[in-house]
Amino acid sequence: MHEALKKRWVKTAGIILGCIALVYAMIYADIILRARSAYLQGEKYRYWHENPAAKAEALSAELVDEKLKLDKKLARRKLTQDDYNRELEIARFNNEQKRAESSIKYAYICRAFLAARIQVGAPCAGKNAQSQGTVEAGTESKEDTLRRLHAGIMQRLCR
Repeated sequence: MHEALKKRWVKTAGIILGCIALVYAMIYADIILRARSAYLQGEKYRYWHENPAAKAEALSAELVDEKLKLDKKLARRKLTQDDYNRELEIARFNNEQKRAESSIKYAYICRAFLAARIQVGAPCAGKNAQSQGTVEAGTESKEDTLRRLHAGIMQRLCR
């Protein structure tokens, strides 16, 4: 065994295989973290759709935070008063635009982002008999697909 490890090609092959494994692990982590982020953002927007007061409160807090950052920059003289007024007006405008936009639209977009990453024929994460194998194209209803996606995402998030 020790003689085989002394050969140069064995060391090189080990390094190459280790690098390949590292790249796959990084890709997997990136996909899972992006899916988790999109799911949580979609849930936030869905919650805002169901509770408009929570949306107003969160956006108000965001505006206050932005104003505090601008106040600090003004105090440190990194901004002139004209620049401060302009930046504050931009922050208020952006805040009003966010208030006016539909939260359910963004919840749908975030879920569509997740659905685009699920491939037909991929293993299912659910526990029912149909989802133990793979799903063939055209055999699953839209509601079943969403339930399966939700179950798979929740399973991965709760690991």
